[in-house]
Amino acid sequence: MEKEKAIVYGKGGFYKENKEVIERQFDVIALVDRKEKEGTVSLSEAVKMPYNKVIIAIYDVGMCFEVIKVLMETYQIPAENIVLGRSQIDDVWESVCVDSEGNIKVSLNGISVSARNVDEYNNIYDIFKLNCYGYDIGNETAEVVLDIGMNIGGAVLFFLLKNNVKKVYAYEPFKDTYRQAMKNINENSHLGAERKMCFHYGVSNANGSREVLYNPNMSCGQSTDAQTNLHARKNYEGWQLISKDDDKVEKIWIKDIKEILMDIYKNHILEHIVLKIDCEGEEYKILERIDECNLFARIKVIMLEWHYMGSERIINILKKNGYVYWNFNQENNTGLIYAYRK
Repeated sequence: MEKEKAIVYGKGGFYKENKEVIERQFDVIALVDRKEKEGTVSLSEAVKMPYNKVIIAIYDVGMCFEVIKVLMETYQIPAENIVLGRSQIDDVWESVCVDSEGNIKVSLNGISVSARNVDEYNNIYDIFKLNCYGYDIGNETAEVVLDIGMNIGGAVLFFLLKNNVKKVYAYEPFKDTYRQAMKNINENSHLGAERKMCFHYGVSNANGSREVLYNPNMSCGQSTDAQTNLHARKNYEGWQLISKDDDKVEKIWIKDIKEILMDIYKNHILEHIVLKIDCEGEEYKILERIDECNLFARIKVIMLEWHYMGSERIINILKKNGYVYWNFNQENNTGLIYAYRK
């Protein structure tokens, strides 16, 4: 059987280490690289040759996104003709490809999720490969999960894979991020549309609206809290992941956690409640509000990320309400807390 003709983009470490695998499957007709290297041609020259696929032979996921954008926008190469080199050697995912919008789409355990940037890709990796929300209460009581900070829907899909989870309630205030989440969730409708409800607003200690600076390339660090947003932006600028050219002011809505929990407690009398909170700074206000309203009694498990203001306020609340907990400090003054109450 005749091999497909391919242009390989990237003549660095990835190609050198996986040359045999690539050439076993493709007839490589040209090598392209961002830097001039011996044996390479320019991309504009390469695309004039008769070819079937362009293989991105790069380890760095952020750079892969940059190359995908150039291939699709500058050279109008359709997504189905772009092959991520890691798809030929990767044992992380069952499959990985480029979708029609230039996102990286991964599949695992019967579900698929599309990430629009390296930030979202890393978030999906943490959820599905590092199992960062892999709790197990250890009984047969049904569970209801609140996903506060839904992002692009990865955690919703992860929780829906759990047989004990009766329903997931998910909250995301930012329009573009919410739209991507709904796309990912709706593409996995076999998990049961009746088992999830997704809301286009954030969660805090009161009802209201705010105007915040939004950047699509920091969707995993975007906050409804102005001070936290400043901290996050400094980090993302330092990592060179965002440009001020992409900034826009967005009006978002938030809802009081008290009202949310009261409704859920009324509709789910027997189920255990699980809180997953990754909402970039609002976690302090949310937990203080739950404590103030004496609403912790039904919450069995809390999995949260804290941001920039330390863990002490949160730990004091957890101790007061009878939780055992594990606190993990991370870089950039953030951390993870997992808490359980018998």
